[in-house]
Amino acid sequence: MPARKPTGRPSMSDKKLFLFPGAHKTATTLLQASMEVNRPSLEAEGISIARRQPFYSTGLHAALKKADGLASLSRAQISTCLSTVFNGAPKDKIVISVENIAGEVRPVPYKSISTVIENLRSLFPEHEMQVHFYVRRQDTFIESAFVQEYHVGLRPNLERFIKRFLDRPLDWMRPIVAMSKALTPQQVSVVPYENIREGADAYLASFYRIFSEQDPRILFRNYQEKSPFTNVSISRKGIEILEKSYDVVRDRQGRRSLAALLQERFGTDRYPRFKFSGDQLKRLAEVHRDLNQRLVKRGKFSPEMATYYLFAARAAAARGGQVSLRPRREK
Repeated sequence: MPARKPTGRPSMSDKKLFLFPGAHKTATTLLQASMEVNRPSLEAEGISIARRQPFYSTGLHAALKKADGLASLSRAQISTCLSTVFNGAPKDKIVISVENIAGEVRPVPYKSISTVIENLRSLFPEHEMQVHFYVRRQDTFIESAFVQEYHVGLRPNLERFIKRFLDRPLDWMRPIVAMSKALTPQQVSVVPYENIREGADAYLASFYRIFSEQDPRILFRNYQEKSPFTNVSISRKGIEILEKSYDVVRDRQGRRSLAALLQERFGTDRYPRFKFSGDQLKRLAEVHRDLNQRLVKRGKFSPEMATYYLFAARAAAARGGQVSLRPRREK
């Protein structure tokens, strides 16, 4: 299928493609699992939800990241892929929520995002695209990403893992700018993950309101009844046990099973989790504060969220002020 050349600002259309490309560790599992539970009612509403595993296994994921577009797949292969991924022919509304659709996170995150967007536009030329990019403040993101390495059976070196993000700062504006150039700035929204502090129900409600007209309370209740959310971080205690077990459990699948067991046993707030030291956090704040100025402005963050992303909460507390990370509820 030939790549469709950009034609500038797209015309308004009843056909929409809603892309949620990440970032990692922003409750993407919660969003995806909830949609899977509610798939029948969403499909009845005329919404096609990309199924995560078929998205990877059909070859569509790899093809979208290629510079030559979808040339590696024939029309018949593309049709088969789409039918498998979307549980039939894609409908007028399409939702794709895959956190690593443009690759894994590195200090320069999601380098192939513009290529993915152009290929999606060629794949769905009649669908107007809207991108909602979920971000997370760099320190908590890096902490969670480090723990995730253990969760998938790897054994990262903490100092080297952290150092690469200090040497080359994690700038969320890079993929945001790339997406805005591939589309238009109006088609790209920035969503702070910390909105989840209002609760999973409010987090999912704001997500569903983007593309569905159903009552989000019912969708959340369906999710609670059928698929309770358990994807929590491994605690420092769990990491310590994993460290001592790596010479005993050598195969990756065994390590993943052990990590899952430890996650279940130690993955609660009763135990301390990996956290940056005071000196590390100070360095991280210095590296990212100016970069996040642009992010806060671009995302039109609330004053409370802006204070948090600019690492100014401690300074405000020292002056006797109170900083709340709980965003204002919608009227």
